[in-house]
Amino acid sequence: MSNRHDEPEVPIPVGLVAALEAHLAQLAARRETTHYLAVARALAVRPPHHLRKVMRSLEELASRHHAAGQPLLSALVVSRVRAPIPAPGF
Repeated sequence: MSNRHDEPEVPIPVGLVAALEAHLAQLAARRETTHYLAVARALAVRPPHHLRKVMRSLEELASRHHAAGQPLLSALVVSRVRAPIPAPGF
């Protein structure tokens, strides 16, 4: 089954969402943003589909934060091309 981006369904590696949340919390404390490829590199997310894994993890984290009424740390990840805003699909 394909998703809304017509990309293959890629599973989120175990522990990636927790690592992502910790990484973004550090960025938030420093009042910094980052971009998708930088997140993949910082968290050692390897190809294939490394950016899709990051995006799926960001979606999961955003859903959790929204459900808990917490700030969306996922908004700290912006497009390098369209900085300082998140990429389309956010």
